[in-house]
Amino acid sequence: MKSYIYDYETLSNDAKTTAAVCVALLEFDNSIEKYLHDPYTFEGLCAHATYYKFNTKEQVEKYGRTVNKDTLDWWIREVPKKYRDMMLTPKEDDLSITELPSLLDNFFVDKKATIFTRGNTFDPIITETICETLNAPPVHPWWTVRDTRSFIEGLTFGETISNKFIPEELEDKFIAHDPIQDIAMDVMRIQTLVRAIHGE
Repeated sequence: MKSYIYDYETLSNDAKTTAAVCVALLEFDNSIEKYLHDPYTFEGLCAHATYYKFNTKEQVEKYGRTVNKDTLDWWIREVPKKYRDMMLTPKEDDLSITELPSLLDNFFVDKKATIFTRGNTFDPIITETICETLNAPPVHPWWTVRDTRSFIEGLTFGETISNKFIPEELEDKFIAHDPIQDIAMDVMRIQTLVRAIHGE
């Protein structure tokens, strides 16, 4: 069952106005058969992901997107310097946000496939508002969107398992807030639960 998952890193918690630092995208097979008989590896998912970094200065100056001081302070507190520098340091090849609609539209080839994000009131709203600002059409139908928090909590209903749990074998490998690792980890969470439910 073809599915997609994507995740932004941002400079504000306001999905309607935040400047988008980067986005990571991944196509994956969200089927019981895949998870049971040909399971993913975390490293394989990360290697298969696509990553784009954007010019945040342009977003603020030309399109009125916002930067929040509390969010910048959070980056300093919570994100390892290596990853913080990689994502926040401006580079000559940073993409214009005007490229985002076509990048996403081209990535989401199957317009009927399910699209996951960590939260439907954040990442899809960023996409929607940027497309509206640029007078670009929607890049995915609203009815295809799901969120992994609800999906994981549905699979674990009645149990005291956090939707942020880390499978045991990945505890020393995962770096939170690297968007590539974040989306790969959510697929691994789903896979771990499906395999546990079905006795694997």
